[in-house]
Order: sequence, then C-alpha cells, then structure tokens
Amino acid sequence: MSDISSGMEPSSPPPVIKKRQNPENWIQNKAKKKRNSGQAYQSRTGKEVAGRSIGPPCTCGCFDRIPVDVRQAIHKIFYEMGDWVLQNSYLQKHIKSQPVKRRRKPKDANNPGPHRSCTLTYTLSHAATTYSVCKKAFLSILALGRTRIVSALNSMTATGKSTPDMRGQHKPPNAVPIESARLASDHIDSFPTVMSHYSRAKSPKLKYLDPSLSVNTMHHLYSSWLVENHPGKKAVSLDYYRRIFRGKDLSFSPPNSDTCTTCDKAKNGIHLANETNNEQGKVALQESLDAHITQARIGQALMKQYGNIKEPDTRVIAIDLQQTQPLPRLTTSAQPSQCILDLIFVQSAHDVHWLTETMPRFQRSQESR
Repeated sequence: MSDISSGMEPSSPPPVIKKRQNPENWIQNKAKKKRNSGQAYQSRTGKEVAGRSIGPPCTCGCFDRIPVDVRQAIHKIFYEMGDWVLQNSYLQKHIKSQPVKRRRKPKDANNPGPHRSCTLTYTLSHAATTYSVCKKAFLSILALGRTRIVSALNSMTATGKSTPDMRGQHKPPNAVPIESARLASDHIDSFPTVMSHYSRAKSPKLKYLDPSLSVNTMHHLYSSWLVENHPGKKAVSLDYYRRIFRGKDLSFSPPNSDTCTTCDKAKNGIHLANETNNEQGKVALQESLDAHITQARIGQALMKQYGNIKEPDTRVIAIDLQQTQPLPRLTTSAQPSQCILDLIFVQSAHDVHWLTETMPRFQRSQESR
C-alpha cells in the first residue's frame, strides 16, 4: 500500500543517476567550439583570445565590388558552421587550383630558383552570386590566416573530399592499456548482483551490489585478485576503476520501495482500456481505484491517530515479513552461489530469529518460539 501513500507523503527518492562523462561540457571542448564559431575564448594557458572579425580591405578594390551586408553575411555563414571539417570543405570549394599559365625566364639558368606548382584562384558566393577576389580579400572577409588555407588544401583527398579532423587523436603516452581496462571491468562484473524486485519497472537495467561493498573496497580486492590471477599485469588506479564502475548500471543499496498489487492491477487495466478504447471498463476501473485509495487513506489516518495515543499500560508488537536476506554476507567477488541462503527475517521486540529453509519444520517452529 506504500504506492498509495507515496502520493500523499514523500517516499524514498528514486535511484540516483550516476554522473557520466559529458565531453561537451569540458572546458577545453567548449573553447574549441567557440574558436570554430569565431567567438572569443580562453586558451589553455589562460590567454584571452579575441573573436574573429572582418579584416582590412585589399588594394585591389575587391571590397568595393562586394556590398558590406554581403561581406558580413559570408563571414557569418562561415563561422555558423562551427565545425572544422565543414569549414575546410567550404574553403576547398571556393579555392580552385589551376596550372601555371606563364613562367618568367630565370635570370640565371644555373639557379632557376623556386617555382610555383599551381595557381590558386579565390571566390566567394552569396545568394547565387559568385565574386572573384584576391587572396588578401578572401582572408580578410573570412578572418583567416595563410596556414589555415594550406591545411585545408592539404586535407583534401584525391576524390575531392575533406579528410576527418585528426587533431588530438594521437594516443597519449599515459593511456591505460586496453587489456588492463578489460580486466578491471571483468572484476567489477564478477561481483554478484541482484535486481530490485519492486522498482524494476522504473529502473529495469539497474542492479545492486552488497551494501557492505564500496568502490574503494572493490579496488582493494581487485589489486589482490590481479596479483593472484594475472601476475605481471599493472593495476589501474582507483580513479580509473571508479570511472569504469560509473559506466555500469550498478548501485550498492537497493531502494526500500514497495507497490500495491491492487493499484498495479487497476493501473494496468486502465492503460489497457485506453489502448482498446474501452471507456466503460476504464470508468469502472477508475472508480474501483478511487475507492481503494480512499479506503487506504482512512486506514492511514486511523493509524496516525492511534500512533499519537500514548498509554502506559499498552504494549504493541509489530511483526513484519521483510525481504529475503542473503547469508553469509561476504565481501569477496568469488562468493559461491551455494552459500547464499534465502532467509525470512522476523523481527519481534528485541529478539531476532533467523529461520532458514534448510531447517526441518519442527526445528523451525522451536527456533521461532
């Protein structure tokens, strides 16, 4: 009946959703996104970098051929992409490479000097209109440097597509080996788990470990387990072990929640009536559910009223059939399943009796007396 009372009184909170890694909220990734969007950002060294803006005009008169609003629109469109690969594709589209049409004769035939391998032409387009501009005007309107043009052209494949951004994709020297991470994950999975019997609908994937365990205890057991079963393997740190644990749907203390069978049946019937458009059945079930909730509220009010009555000559004995308790409660992950006994926990006054299923019926009756 606690499901009914939960609507009137605050019950136990739902299982806490563990904090997972969110790379989008990392400071470095936020700065990278602002940089690609042309906004002001703070570098890793703490230096404030100003946002991108249109630079000075060229001496060729390219700015005179492009209206101010068009220049601003081109600049805005480029940085609204916010992605390095998309911006490279934009640059590759508007920069054309052509063979050199004419070369000057070198003054010294023995030392001709460097020669350009190609000629680059720059264009900008807006609203189905293409503008031919010089290199300086192209860089000024897009607020780019010369190296960005070179890197964009070098990232183009033979098919004309832009290669993925491989910056920051190198393997760090202090990276945890894949085998070590797998062993840590296998050790976490080796601990026996149970599912919540009553909160399974709210959290079907969440499983619970023994409440006597903790991440620190599990890491200590992991270090000993690694030495015994995988000698020579380096153990991962406690922080990395905790990160692996957070990536799993595991918790330590199961929620102390219960549901009412009558309420569950009525709610399921109402849901089925909605799907089958059975209005008559829905109304009947809703009336039955409302009457059941009203009766439960009356009983809770009486229980609260009697609970406030204090009589010195009155004693109350409460007997509650609680959830099954596993025995023995071991902290090792190699807990044999045959040692776990399903017991009934009966609590009466200050005397506690454990009634195991392995006892004969007569012996159990004698123990409970």
